[in-house]
Amino acid sequence: MAETKPRYPEIDALKGLAMFLVILGHAVIWFPVNLHADPVCLKIFQLASSVHIHLFFFLSGLLFSYNGRYGLWLGKKALRLGVPFLIFNLLDMLPRALLTAFFRRPRPLSESLLSLVLNGGELWFLRALLIFYALFVPLALLQKRSILWKIMVEAALIFLAVYPWRKPPWYADLDLDRLRLCLLFFNTGCLFRKPYPALRARLQAVPLPPKLIAALALAAIWVFSVFRIRLPGWQAWALVIVNALVAIAAFWLLTCWKPFLRFFERFGPWTLQLYLLNSWTMGASRYVVCTLLGVTAPAVILVCNMAVDFFLSYLLIKYVLSRFRVLRFAMGVTAPPPPPLRAKSAPPDG
Repeated sequence: MAETKPRYPEIDALKGLAMFLVILGHAVIWFPVNLHADPVCLKIFQLASSVHIHLFFFLSGLLFSYNGRYGLWLGKKALRLGVPFLIFNLLDMLPRALLTAFFRRPRPLSESLLSLVLNGGELWFLRALLIFYALFVPLALLQKRSILWKIMVEAALIFLAVYPWRKPPWYADLDLDRLRLCLLFFNTGCLFRKPYPALRARLQAVPLPPKLIAALALAAIWVFSVFRIRLPGWQAWALVIVNALVAIAAFWLLTCWKPFLRFFERFGPWTLQLYLLNSWTMGASRYVVCTLLGVTAPAVILVCNMAVDFFLSYLLIKYVLSRFRVLRFAMGVTAPPPPPLRAKSAPPDG
């Protein structure tokens, strides 16, 4: 009998927030109007990009589980992530080759195919997840042996993430900088999987005001560090890791505030689909707003991009596209998730 996998509402909310920040970072466009030249938009981009992907991989690690049947387990992961990865990458190639005025990064088909093989093309995030799922099972089983193994593996991943490696030409082609950092956050999230129910129960026992004060304090540290602290070499990589962890802790505490939780929770189950459609909706919104309507005001462009690329996309996916079986398969839409748990329970499954 199929096991019903529990969900926590705050994890859905954090997934929704992570996708909101990803799309917000993309909404600060370079083309056809460069919003990075605007100081306020640049700060918004810096804040969003300092945590969004790290939060996603942390949550992916937190949701990681292995049922003991590697081939079947990996096949399900490949079906849900690999099919959308290939379909949407291939759908992106022809327009990017022919409609060059529509894209900031137009490419001929040969370059798009090479990018797909080397670094995942426009959907590098899914390629990274598939690599981690395929390779992480031995690492996870190793860490189950003792706390010493957990410390050793986490320390090794921190070293890999911050060490100033000499980078051969193929290093950037394979996007290894991003992979080594993402693997650290994936593993860190996995380490929190077992103690998470106890941490959650303790957090729920604390009154709301102290939690909000702590969240705001951590958020202030995160913002100050992103804008004010500059470090050289490997120390800069260490600061990136610390900043992201501080922001993740702040967001987790903020999920105790019901308006914050309820707002972002609804988007959590649809983050993969929002990610898949983002390049399409972003291209459409910036073309209409900037090219057809001639809008140059940064605030208007940013608001319009978010309205289309996040909110309108969510409605389109949930109420229109997900009704068609072929599109559900292409976008990795699974069966409707169970209602989120509001009480202490077993850890969630990914």
